[in-house]
Amino acid sequence: MTQRKINKLSMNSKVIFTCSPTLQQVSTQIDLYLKNVMDSFACNENDNSSSIIENPNQKIFDILTSRRYCYLSKKQASEFSSKTIKSIGKFTDKNKPVNFYYDLGGGYRATTLPGQTNLNYEVGLGELLALHQVALFSREIKNIYPPGAYFYIVIDNLCALFTNDISLDNTSHYIDQLRQLLYQTKLNDRVALLVESETFPVSGYHAEFIKNSQKTANISLTSAEHENVNRFLGRECDKKEAIERVMRYQSASEATESLIQPFINGIRLTQRANQNTLCFRSFKGGDQRIQAGSMALSLEPGGKIKPILLTSRNIDRYERISLPAPNFLPKIISEIIFARPIHTQSK
Repeated sequence: MTQRKINKLSMNSKVIFTCSPTLQQVSTQIDLYLKNVMDSFACNENDNSSSIIENPNQKIFDILTSRRYCYLSKKQASEFSSKTIKSIGKFTDKNKPVNFYYDLGGGYRATTLPGQTNLNYEVGLGELLALHQVALFSREIKNIYPPGAYFYIVIDNLCALFTNDISLDNTSHYIDQLRQLLYQTKLNDRVALLVESETFPVSGYHAEFIKNSQKTANISLTSAEHENVNRFLGRECDKKEAIERVMRYQSASEATESLIQPFINGIRLTQRANQNTLCFRSFKGGDQRIQAGSMALSLEPGGKIKPILLTSRNIDRYERISLPAPNFLPKIISEIIFARPIHTQSK
C-alpha cells in the first residue's frame, strides 16, 4: 500500500466501510473498467454495415437521446426533436459529418473543499470519460451513417476569466493538456477544441461583457447557489461577493452566447440541458458537469465499478484513495481516485 496515498476523512464518529473487497481486488476491477474505456477509442469503421440506413436523421436523434447519452425522458427530449433533426439534415443532405458542439467548461475544475484545496487545472479521469462518451456516440453514428460525426469541445475560458478571475495562463495549461489527451486517445481526427480565448479577442469580449452588465438585475441566492460560487471561485466568499459573482456570470454568459454563435455550425450540446440545448452525459449515468468537482471511481452495492463526481456536497461521504494510473492509460493521466463509501455511526 506504499504506492497508495490514503486520504482519511477527519470525523468525530466511528467509520464503518460498506465495501469488503481489498484494495488489490478493487484495483483489478478498476483496470478492467478502464481497459473497456480505452477500447472505445479504437475507430472500427462500420462495425454493423448492414445497419446503414438511407434516411438517418431520426435515428441519429434517437441515439443522441438514448439513455447512454441523455438523462431526459423521451417526452422531454421530444421537445428538441424538430429543431435537432432539421439541423442534422443540413449535414446528411450533403453527405457530410454531422457537427456537434459540446460545452465542457471554462478550462478548469472547481475545488471540492473551498478554501482548503485549490482549483484544478489538470486534465484527468473526468475528461477521459467525457471523451469516452464522445467516442462511443461517434461510433454508433458511423455505423448507420458512414460520414459519422465531428465534435468540437467548447471551452469558455473568457467567461471564467470575467466571472471568477481565472487567468488565461492557467486555463491555457488545461487546454494544452486536453489537446494532448485528444492525441493520446487518437480522437484528434474526430474531435477539436473551440476555445474562446483563441476565437475572439479579450477586448471584444470585455466590451460585450460591459454591455450586458447594464442588463443585470438584483438577485438573491440560495445557500446551494452560494456554495456553487465558492467552489468555482476556489474559496469561501461572503453573500455580497457571491451575488456579485453571479451577476458577473450572467453578463459573461450573455457575452459568450453572443460572440460564439457565429462559430457554431451544428448541434449545440451541454452537460445539463437548458431551454436551448440538449444534454449530453459526460459519463455513464451522469447528469452533472464534470468541471464542478473531481471524477472518481466507486463501487455499486453489487460490486460493479461506477464513475462518480466528487463535489463539495458529497465528498465527506467517501474515503478517497489515490491509485497510480494503469500504464495503458494516456500518459497525461497520472492517478485514479477510488472513492470508498463510508457509513457513520454516532458514538
